[in-house]
Amino acid sequence: SRDIKFRGSYQRSVRAPSLGDLFSAPSQTFLNNFADPCAVQNINHHPKRVKNCAAAGVPTTQTFTVNGVTTTEPFTNRPGGGVSAANRGNPALQEETSDSWTFGFVATPQILPGFSLSVDYYKIKIKDVLFTLGGATVINLCYDSTTGIDNVFCKVVTRAANGTFAGQTSVQQAGAIVTLTDPVNINQFAVFGQPFNYAKLQTSGIDVDLNYEHSLGSDAKLSFRGVFSYLINRDSYNDVTDPTFRDRIKSELGDPEWRFQLSTALEVGAFKLSHRLQYVGKQILNGKEYETFFGIDGRAPLDPDTTPFAYYPAKFYNDFRLEISATERFKFYVGVDNAFDTRPPYDLLGTEGGSLYDPTGRFFYSGFRARF
Repeated sequence: SRDIKFRGSYQRSVRAPSLGDLFSAPSQTFLNNFADPCAVQNINHHPKRVKNCAAAGVPTTQTFTVNGVTTTEPFTNRPGGGVSAANRGNPALQEETSDSWTFGFVATPQILPGFSLSVDYYKIKIKDVLFTLGGATVINLCYDSTTGIDNVFCKVVTRAANGTFAGQTSVQQAGAIVTLTDPVNINQFAVFGQPFNYAKLQTSGIDVDLNYEHSLGSDAKLSFRGVFSYLINRDSYNDVTDPTFRDRIKSELGDPEWRFQLSTALEVGAFKLSHRLQYVGKQILNGKEYETFFGIDGRAPLDPDTTPFAYYPAKFYNDFRLEISATERFKFYVGVDNAFDTRPPYDLLGTEGGSLYDPTGRFFYSGFRARF
C-alpha cells in the first residue's frame, strides 16, 4: 500500500578491546568516603554479603589499640582517609558482540494530507560487554555475587589479615584514628579499577514519531510533532559467573519508562509562535536501584523501607518561542525555556549523569539572525 510502508533490519557488530583497555599501566587513585560492604553497617544491604564476606575471611569484629588501650568493636572498618587503589587495563578481555533488530512502519495516509506516523520496535543484545568499573564498584560486585567469591571481581581485591583493605592506612576505633602499619596496608592497592567483560546487556522499546501539518489559509499554517519513547526493558546481567542474574535498569535514574516531546507551531504571515512540551517519567531515587524497593525474578526487595518513597515524580517542561521574519534576510526571536520553572527533585542538581532533569530553571533569551 502507498499509505503504509513496512521496514526492518538486523545487524551484528563486534567491538574489540582497545590497546588502552588491554594494557594500560596502573595509575594510582584513591577511594574517598569509602564504605566497606562487609562492615556491620553495610553488610545487610545485599542478601549475599554475609555469606561472601565470611567466605573471604573478613572478621566480624576489629581489635586495635588507641592510646595504649586495646578494644574490640564490631567490624565497621571506617577508613580515616582515602584508600589507595589503582586503575589499569585488563589483558584478559575478549571482544564484545551485539545483535540488534528493528521492525516498524511509516504511515502517510492519502486521506489525511500532511500527516505521517512512524512506529519502530527495537531490540538490542550485547554479549561480553566491555565496561570499565571504578574500584568501589568492583569491591561491591565482589561481595554481592550470587555464586560466591570465586569471581573476576574478587580476584583484584586485596585485604590485610585484620580485614582492612590493602592501601588503607588508617581506621576509626573507639572514637579515634588508628594508623595501620602492616606492609599490605602501606605497599599494596585495595583494588584495581579496570575494564571487564560483563555477561550481557539487553534493551528493547518502541519509538513513535507523529507529524501533522495543516494549512489554515493562504498565509497561515499549523504544524505538530510528537516524539514518544516507551522503554519495554533494559537489563544488565553483570555477574559474569551467573549469566542469569538480572539487574533491572529500567526506571532507574536516567532510564525512565516513558518520555515524550510535543512540539506545536502556528505560523501567520511573518509571525511564528511555537510551544514545546517535554515529559520525563518517574525515576528511582539517585543512588538507589530498582531492586532496593521492588522484588525481581523471585528475589525479595533489598531494603524497601530505606526511604519513604521510591521514585522521583514525573516532570513536565514547557518552552515558548516567538519568531518574527522582518524581511527575507532578517529574523528576530524571543523565548522562554522551562517557562513554569520546573525544578529538579530536592536532592538533585540536575547535572548528575543521565538524570534528564533541567538544571537551569526558567530561562529567557532573545536574538536575531541575518543572511548576507
